Amino acid sequence: MGHAYSAESLLEGKTEVLEGPLWAALNTLEEGAAMSHRLAPESPYREHEHAAARFEERARRNEELANLIGKALENDGQEAAKDQV
Repeated sequence: MGHAYSAESLLEGKTEVLEGPLWAALNTLEEGAAMSHRLAPESPYREHEHAAARFEERARRNEELANLIGKALENDGQEAAKDQV
């Protein structure tokens, strides 16, 4: 007889597959935001006034995305903890 997978175990497997890339994306976004915040103040001194605004916008966008991903990962962790109780 073949192996049968429940919808729950299939979903759990898919969630685990997605978690690694989501953590990597979160880390990348946070690092990108931090770097943009460091570069923005230096830009006007190097005669790149418009670059400072772009760095700040990029930092803001990265922080927003990182927050969304972080909340998704946090909610998934809370759901997993509930399932184990």
